[in-house]
Amino acid sequence: MRKLLATIFLFFSITSTTFAVTTTFFPDPNPETTSTDGRAEQGGGAGLSWTAITVGSGSGADSSTASQVSPYLFGEAAANTWSTMRRTFFLFDTSAIGAGATVSSSTFSFNATAKVDNATLNQSIAIVGASTTLNTSIAIADYALTASATQRYSPDVDLGLISTTGYSHFLLNSDGLNNVSLTSITKIGVRFHSEVNRVEPTWVASNSNVTIDHAETAGTATDPKLVVTYTAAAAASSPSIESDFWPWEE
Repeated sequence: MRKLLATIFLFFSITSTTFAVTTTFFPDPNPETTSTDGRAEQGGGAGLSWTAITVGSGSGADSSTASQVSPYLFGEAAANTWSTMRRTFFLFDTSAIGAGATVSSSTFSFNATAKVDNATLNQSIAIVGASTTLNTSIAIADYALTASATQRYSPDVDLGLISTTGYSHFLLNSDGLNNVSLTSITKIGVRFHSEVNRVEPTWVASNSNVTIDHAETAGTATDPKLVVTYTAAAAASSPSIESDFWPWEE
């Protein structure tokens, strides 16, 4: 008679249920830690051609003022020349979402307190991508860096429809959702549609602009914000092995 030891391996996996989470992100106020907001501009001097002002290397930048007049387009007194163009940047540290998450919806919002909507210039707000040298400040060079960002993240909105008594909200499309970083910084540009399209508007010696509250405004009640709904990555399966030994006779 001999005894046999039989070993049975039991495998099972532990699964977890994931739920959608909605989180609101804000840029850092000055002094910044991981993100920022602000503007970069071209102009401030002699009148420039439309080409020169849209493809210029930049002449100024600001990421520390609480209320920024940007985007901004100013027609110079001399016919068919332009003096100033500003591009606006909003950066959000969305790394808390985490690798492997699925973003299902997102809305970008800003709070404008004033605007000039010149009928001849006839501008709309375009929500696009943005490129910056750093994540914690806006540099002069960022004016040119972001010039080629033309993919819309939300439909353009006529400047006349932008509220000056509360938030204007922009629901992001699929390109905008793909731009939301799961592990780093999400960058959004707010610009006038004419300069994004590189199509010169009808010249007039006047301007169009929007005054927007930035992160340096006290509290977060009127700060620019990015609301993201996402589902975190499911926990990896955890195989477990148990062994039981018992004898039987043969």
